[in-house]
Amino acid sequence: DQLEYEIESSIDGLLGEGSPTSEGTWTLPAGTLSPGVHSIMLTVRDNREATCVLSSLLTLSTPPSASLTLPTGSEAVNGGDSVLFEGVVQDGEDPSAALSAVWESDIQGVLGTSVPDASGTVALNEGLVAGSHLLSLTATDSTGLSGTDTVVLWVNDPPSAPVLEI
Repeated sequence: DQLEYEIESSIDGLLGEGSPTSEGTWTLPAGTLSPGVHSIMLTVRDNREATCVLSSLLTLSTPPSASLTLPTGSEAVNGGDSVLFEGVVQDGEDPSAALSAVWESDIQGVLGTSVPDASGTVALNEGLVAGSHLLSLTATDSTGLSGTDTVVLWVNDPPSAPVLEI
């Protein structure tokens, strides 16, 4: 029997149609589905017009974005000084306030977390030890996907206080 198939998405419409291979398989081009909750329906029809329909739900998501706006990497910072960290986190599916925002240094590890406001703005004040820090802001959404932005910041070793002997 000659088989024909048709695959449809409740969001993107017709995704593909044709005849399966002799092994009964077909290929759906990658990247053809938009983010969202899809009802995917596969309809297979033989040459006698008998059909079989199978449907399934499929959820696709895009990762959030993170933009580390402060520090820029050009600031003069001494070890132990409080550093203002600022950034913006956003996601196509989740509201900003539902995102997790984590600040990290490759030297000191996790510096802290921030709760984004409605516009996605996050901030943190934290002291850093001397050295060249790779700082990152990572946003994670409700599906576990994440986006990260980084900046390198040099933190000076503060000079020691001069000793005066009389």
